[in-house]
Amino acid sequence: PDQDLIEIAVAVASQIGQFVERKRSERALGIFEERYRSLFENAVFGIVRSTASGEILDANPALVAMLGYDSIEDVLRLNLNKDLYKDPQDRQRLIQDFSTADRINGFETEWKTKSGGTIQVRISGRPVHASDGSLAGFEAMIEDITERKLLGQQIRQAQKMEAIGR
Repeated sequence: PDQDLIEIAVAVASQIGQFVERKRSERALGIFEERYRSLFENAVFGIVRSTASGEILDANPALVAMLGYDSIEDVLRLNLNKDLYKDPQDRQRLIQDFSTADRINGFETEWKTKSGGTIQVRISGRPVHASDGSLAGFEAMIEDITERKLLGQQIRQAQKMEAIGR
């Protein structure tokens, strides 16, 4: 056999192997991306990614609906610090909590909606750090607990009335 022909065949076989492996990886990545996107888009809780300064980088449809906006683009124009927190000090307390913990579960606060009303939300998430270790932003899940809080108040009121009646 010709040595040059063997080397060419080995090189071609190597290229074909790399091509097949790359296609397999791309397919696996596509499946992963599709699953992630489906989970993100169809989640029942709001999901938000933001910078440390409050710029919203990504939001899901549940968050858009929760806030009463028409599109994700509308929400991406908002700033957490200026536009969402009823009390801006709550955002500062949340950032302070994130600086001392790897994860926050159940931080409750009030957010402003597009219509000018407010909703009670429970925030759970984690800080995102840059490669140099500095705080880059946050990833969080947002649960609207307005109705739950209202029902809790109504139950307490009914219990008070029952106690008075006894």
